[in-house]
Amino acid sequence: GRLFILTVPEDYGQFYHYPRVILQKIREAFHRQAEIRLDAVAKTALFTYDNHTLILHSFQPFYDEAVLRVAGENRILYNLVNGRELKGIQENGETVFKITLSPGFNRVFQIRNAE
Repeated sequence: GRLFILTVPEDYGQFYHYPRVILQKIREAFHRQAEIRLDAVAKTALFTYDNHTLILHSFQPFYDEAVLRVAGENRILYNLVNGRELKGIQENGETVFKITLSPGFNRVFQIRNAE
C-alpha cells in the first residue's frame, strides 16, 4: 500500500490559493486509478458520473484553460449540449484534451471511443 500525508492549512479556504502545480500533485495522488484526471487552477470543479459523462465548471471570474486526461487512446469528448465532438491528443496511453472554461458555465461531456 501507499501512505500519503497532506498538510492541510488551518483555514481550508487557503486551498484556493495553492498553485496549479501543487494542486496537480494532490489530484494525482487521490485520482491515480481514475479514468479522468483534471489539471486546472483552483476553483475548477470536475463532476464525474458512472455513465462516462462529466461536467466541468469554473468558479473563477475569468476565462481559463483546463486539461483533461482520459485513460485510453482514441477517445473523444462528445458535448451533450451542442452535439460537437472534441478530439484530443494521444499521449502515453491517454487522450489529452485542452478545454476553455468560461466563468460560471458548465461544460457537459460524454467520453466516447473515436470511430
